[in-house]
Amino acid sequence: RDFIAPCKCKGTSKYVHRECLDHWRAIR
Repeated sequence: RDFIAPCKCKGTSKYVHRECLDHWRAIR
Protein backbone atom coordinates (compact mmCIF):
# COMPACT_ATOMS: atom_id res chain seq x y z
CA ARG A 1 0.00 0.00 0.00
CA ASP A 2 1.13 3.52 -0.72
CA PHE A 3 1.06 5.78 2.28
CA ILE A 4 0.54 9.48 1.77
CA ALA A 5 1.18 12.30 4.19
CA PRO A 6 -1.50 14.96 3.65
CA CYS A 7 -0.93 16.24 7.14
CA LYS A 8 1.72 15.94 9.82
CA CYS A 9 -0.14 15.08 12.98
CA LYS A 10 2.90 13.48 14.58
CA GLY A 11 5.52 15.44 12.71
CA THR A 12 7.78 12.66 11.52
CA SER A 13 5.04 10.12 11.00
CA LYS A 14 4.87 8.21 7.75
CA TYR A 15 1.32 7.18 8.53
CA VAL A 16 -1.77 9.35 8.49
CA HIS A 17 -4.73 9.30 10.80
CA ARG A 18 -8.09 8.50 9.27
CA GLU A 19 -9.47 11.85 10.40
CA CYS A 20 -6.64 13.67 8.65
CA LEU A 21 -7.02 11.52 5.56
CA ASP A 22 -10.76 12.12 5.42
CA HIS A 23 -10.21 15.85 5.83
CA TRP A 24 -7.53 15.84 3.13
CA ARG A 25 -9.77 13.94 0.75
CA ALA A 26 -12.65 16.28 1.54
CA ILE A 27 -10.71 19.44 0.69
CA ARG A 28 -9.26 17.96 -2.52
